[in-house]
Amino acid sequence: MKWANPKLKQKLEHCFDPILLEKQAEQEEKTMYQQFVLLEWAGKSLENADVIGCKFSNCRFPGANCAHSSFVDTVFINCDFSNVDFQDCYFQRCSFLQCRMVGADFSQSMIKMVLFQENNMDFVNFDNLQATGMRIEESSMKSSHIIQNKWKQVELKQVDFTQANFLHTMLNEMDFRKCRIDGILVSGKELKGAVVDRFQASELARLLGIIILEE
Repeated sequence: MKWANPKLKQKLEHCFDPILLEKQAEQEEKTMYQQFVLLEWAGKSLENADVIGCKFSNCRFPGANCAHSSFVDTVFINCDFSNVDFQDCYFQRCSFLQCRMVGADFSQSMIKMVLFQENNMDFVNFDNLQATGMRIEESSMKSSHIIQNKWKQVELKQVDFTQANFLHTMLNEMDFRKCRIDGILVSGKELKGAVVDRFQASELARLLGIIILEE
């Protein structure tokens, strides 16, 4: 897969006012080439935000409403997105690094060339997500909802999918050999073409009610 990283300017304008992003989102103005550090938007409305070429470091968004927003060439480092509403959002060439994203709702969103690395994404909602070019690495996605996804060119590395729900998400060519998939929820057809090791295959067979007997 040909990968494209976020395109950031070497020098970004440092923003010290969290109200700026709220005002621009409310007025449907673009937020461009800004750097936000140690700012807080807990429970705020950032719906319809249009963010381009920005960097967020150590910022807090728990419970914020970011639905129907667009994020392009944007990097988030060590940010808190717990229970954030990202429904119907668009992400292109973005990176989420060492973020807390427990319970975040990405349902009905579109992802293109997005990296999730070293994140806590337990209970995240990826229902009806469309992803073309996505990497999830060294992250926890326990009890996540990944229902009716359309995934293309997705790479997985050391992801904990324990008890994740993959119903109606076709996993053809998905390589789970470096991931944990204990107790995942599938009907069976989703697994056609998925790549697993023999120990994972045995666990999946047990989940599907298949009895394996040694001769």
